[in-house]
Amino acid sequence: MNKNNELQVFDFEHLCLDNPNFLLENAKIILTEKGKVLVLFLSGTIIDKINILKNIKIPEDIPLYAKIGIYSGMVDSNIKKIAHEHDIKLVKQLSFRSSLYNIIIRTNDNKTKINFFDRESKRSKIQIEKEILEILNSREKMPITKIVYKCNLNYKYCSDLLNDLIKINTIEVLEEKMGIKYKITQFGREYLSNLKKLGEI
Repeated sequence: MNKNNELQVFDFEHLCLDNPNFLLENAKIILTEKGKVLVLFLSGTIIDKINILKNIKIPEDIPLYAKIGIYSGMVDSNIKKIAHEHDIKLVKQLSFRSSLYNIIIRTNDNKTKINFFDRESKRSKIQIEKEILEILNSREKMPITKIVYKCNLNYKYCSDLLNDLIKINTIEVLEEKMGIKYKITQFGREYLSNLKKLGEI
């Protein structure tokens, strides 16, 4: 766990999200290599942020490696004091990194829809991997040419992504008379489910 100004960084191997019923809607638990991390999203006015911090209740039998409050806008001494009392570290953004990609999580003050993730006009690597897994999840197996076509990728980049997904056991290679095909594994289905949950935070 490293600190870089207002950025908190965690390493992770596999995404695993949980939303136990004791948590508020603006809190999640993410499993990292070091253990469970409680992520609390603090948006709105100073009063809104204070209320979120005051209303979070975590059962003592839930072991947590860290408690992180990601805030937008400003925080005052009252927010800092309450966060300190609850052992919650306040940061502007949170980064989860693995050997394949980094995920940056932020919060903002859009009341209609809080957008916790950096959105870019171009698809990120993780978005493309999610698309590949979704396509393979809807079919029993598929050759690379169809994956290239359905995901709108070039052949070389698609091949590299497939190799990355094979390394983490999310897809497997089937050698058939008609050529090589790819199939999603059971772990790949669980991984895809966690990627979808992550997009719903």
